[in-house]
Amino acid sequence: MEQNGVARQQRANYTYKRKNHSKLYEVPATETKLRLSGFEKTLIISGILISFVLMVSLVSAKNSLNVSERSFQKTSTQNVKLKNETQSMSQELDGLENSAIARVVEKDQLSIDNASVREIKR
Repeated sequence: MEQNGVARQQRANYTYKRKNHSKLYEVPATETKLRLSGFEKTLIISGILISFVLMVSLVSAKNSLNVSERSFQKTSTQNVKLKNETQSMSQELDGLENSAIARVVEKDQLSIDNASVREIKR
């Protein structure tokens, strides 16, 4: 801890020489200011602007991703609904076919033997 205090005292006692319109004068170290060059200012400002643009584009991309996910979910739900409806209609059609076959068999007084019936796959 004592070393920090000694270092501060030595720094405060040190003086810099600075030119001002061809005059040399001494300035205590505590009064010197670190100035940024134009390039450094431009670099800092452009870094801030690039960071801001990247943040805005990230938020925009996240929002568009959420919209796409909702759209995909809606389409997926419609697809499942249509698939279930198609399956239900297919079962209903099979039932109607069986009842129509049964009516024809009864009308013409035929018999259906399971051994002689061939299964036709679609």
